[in-house]
Amino acid sequence: MEGPDNPPRFGHTWKANMMKTLWSIPIGAALALGACAQNTETAQDTGATPTTLVSLSSETVEVGCGKCVYDIPGVTSCVLAAKIGDHAVLVTGAEVELHDHGLCEDTGTALVSGRLEGDTFVATSVEMQ
Repeated sequence: MEGPDNPPRFGHTWKANMMKTLWSIPIGAALALGACAQNTETAQDTGATPTTLVSLSSETVEVGCGKCVYDIPGVTSCVLAAKIGDHAVLVTGAEVELHDHGLCEDTGTALVSGRLEGDTFVATSVEMQ
C-alpha cells in the first residue's frame, strides 16, 4: 500500500497524487457553479420559469387570453393561456374559441391534461368548465 513511508509505484509520488485530488475538488466545484449560473441566466433571459411540474392529468386551472388578460410578453393576438402555478403560459394543442367563452375580458376555468414544455403547456385535452 502506497503512503508517506512506502515508495510509490510507477513513478508517481503519494504527495503528487494527493495534490491532484486536492486540486480537482475546487476545479469541479467551479465548473458546477458556472453551469448553474449559465442555466439561471438562460431562464431569466427567456422569461421561462424554472418549475418541477411536468404534467397535468384532468386538473382544473385558470385560463384566459394570453394577450388581453395575462399580457404575456411577445403575444400579439388572442391566444389561449393557462395559469400553471403562479405563471401564465401559452397553451398549444387545444381549440378553444376565446371570444365565445369571454376569455379576452376575464378568466375562466378549464379541466386540462397535458405537459409543460418550457413556457408552453402542450395540451392533450382542454374542457371549459
